[in-house]
Amino acid sequence: MMYLRALPLVLPLALLAPAAPVAFPVTGTAEGLVNGSRRSIPLTFTTTSRTGVYAVAKQWPNDGVWTLVVTVTQGRNDTVSAIVDLSATGDVMAMRVPLRERSGEHAGLPVAVSMAEVEASLRARAGGGARGR
Repeated sequence: MMYLRALPLVLPLALLAPAAPVAFPVTGTAEGLVNGSRRSIPLTFTTTSRTGVYAVAKQWPNDGVWTLVVTVTQGRNDTVSAIVDLSATGDVMAMRVPLRERSGEHAGLPVAVSMAEVEASLRARAGGGARGR
């Protein structure tokens, strides 16, 4: 199982849980809405002493509503992303991995994160009075 350590939490991403931990490349952005303006900040991840476990320190401002988009690359055209919504205190409110909904051989497999989905989530939370960080 792959993990993302969002200080002070350790989150199981459970993206494509391999039988043994594997150190796939991890990238991500903090996507935010600050005073009505969209912001996107590239995240820097650090490895830990455990294979497949990465740490990410807070790299976004306190103001606004924030969501982390974390992507693991397993090969060419083989990526999995997780959407991590943050609360006003920086706690994880929700984490989801978008999956294919149609039936067939590839049903239930992860799909790319839609920035439209991230945008809609940010705007809904900002409109609801939630201020993430």
